[in-house]
Amino acid sequence: MRGARKRIKKAVRRFGKKARATILGPKEEGFAIAIVLVALTMLSILGAASLLLMVSALQGAVNARPEDKAFQVAESALYLAHAKIVNNEITGETVHTYSGELLGGSYELEIEPVAGTYNYIVTATGSYAERGTTYRRRIREEVIYSGLQAFDVMKNYLLFAGNDLNIRVDETINAGSPITINAGGGIRAERDVNITVTPVVSLGDGLTINGDIEAKRKLYVHTGPRWFGSVNTRLYGNIKTGDSSTGQKGTVELWADGIAQLFPPALSFAYIYAATTGSTNWSLYAGTLIRRVDQLFGWNLGAIYTPPGAPTQQAACDDVYVPEPNFEYYRALAQQQGNFYVGDKTLSGNLGTLGTSSMTVVYCTGNLTLNGVTWDMPNMKGIFVCEGNFTANNRLQFNSSSEFQVISKRDITFNNDWSFLGLGSTNEYFFWAGNDINVDLGMFNNQYCQMTALHDINIFSSENLFATCTINYRAPDVDVAGFPIELTVVNWRELSLEQD
Repeated sequence: MRGARKRIKKAVRRFGKKARATILGPKEEGFAIAIVLVALTMLSILGAASLLLMVSALQGAVNARPEDKAFQVAESALYLAHAKIVNNEITGETVHTYSGELLGGSYELEIEPVAGTYNYIVTATGSYAERGTTYRRRIREEVIYSGLQAFDVMKNYLLFAGNDLNIRVDETINAGSPITINAGGGIRAERDVNITVTPVVSLGDGLTINGDIEAKRKLYVHTGPRWFGSVNTRLYGNIKTGDSSTGQKGTVELWADGIAQLFPPALSFAYIYAATTGSTNWSLYAGTLIRRVDQLFGWNLGAIYTPPGAPTQQAACDDVYVPEPNFEYYRALAQQQGNFYVGDKTLSGNLGTLGTSSMTVVYCTGNLTLNGVTWDMPNMKGIFVCEGNFTANNRLQFNSSSEFQVISKRDITFNNDWSFLGLGSTNEYFFWAGNDINVDLGMFNNQYCQMTALHDINIFSSENLFATCTINYRAPDVDVAGFPIELTVVNWRELSLEQD
């Protein structure tokens, strides 16, 4: 047994020598030791180099700290610029410069309003001195802030359409019952304003718009009874067409149509007063003015009146900022009041149960319909908000001194005749639609309102207007949180100190 163990040990030793000879080759044991020594030397060198690089990086980080502080000074100066813009301290079109101390450094600030826009170019330079060296960083950005102009649409226009504004009167207009739109600052369409006054019968009255009319592309007016009578369309204010931002001039087309359409030939008369009353003249801006007065048997069946020398060859419509609502704000209010509905919702009957607060908010994630409702609470502010279409059917009755507001992501449609309800002039109405607004003229009986639609506004008559139809402008009472004014930063970049 002991002899067998000795033979095994000798065999293992012989196998080890052979294995080393196979791996290293003959007589290379000493060379392997040299390789190990070289590898250790290289590792030592690499370790020293890594240490040097680490020390260098740390030293660079230390050197970068004052540069970072200079950047912080410049960035903080931008916030100062934002505050000055929001506080309406930047007026006119000149460059405003400021300088001062901030965060242990100093800053230089330039704020340049961009003419004809709500944009500002802001350049901030931050400086920070350390150990006798001054470090500088410069940042430039473009800021968009409409400020109080964010509410220009609501403040200045009774009707504002993001696309077309269509006013159509095609039913009988009784004597002594004119249709009057007291527009305040005016009415506006980002494309066309189309006014068609073609009642079946007219006994002398028609449509009067007191206020400016603005259309970036075209104003089209067609006036004339379809059966018999005499009708007037009076546009008492400035007429502005064309897009001043692009220089594209607009068109004004006026058609006095005295030939009756239902039973021709018949004698009817149509008169259009565009930016003039005869004694007072306003301005009419257009690249092209088209005038058409129809004749029958050689007779002029009406007339068109415009200011002397019209039109003025100028693109006259400036850009305006269109505010958009904060739907999440109204959703939260409705949820707090228990008036939040998922999907479509129809409300009818007395709405007094919705709430007793001075402001009741109803929010619907689908289509919201009011079907013959009343609200017997005076001095009430009701806000109806929906993510789908809003529709009001049948007659709606509200108590005195009420504010009725509708905010819809899609269409707002009123299939109502309010003129016989005697609501009075103390009630106010505000409509904002992400798409179209469709309203029957019969709903207005000396009412105050403002309408804003991102697409079209369609105002029409669906039945005889035997009561006075008057639309009066009044700026809506909206919450700032409901229509927030935001400052937007675009084109942010850091400049080298060699750049202007």
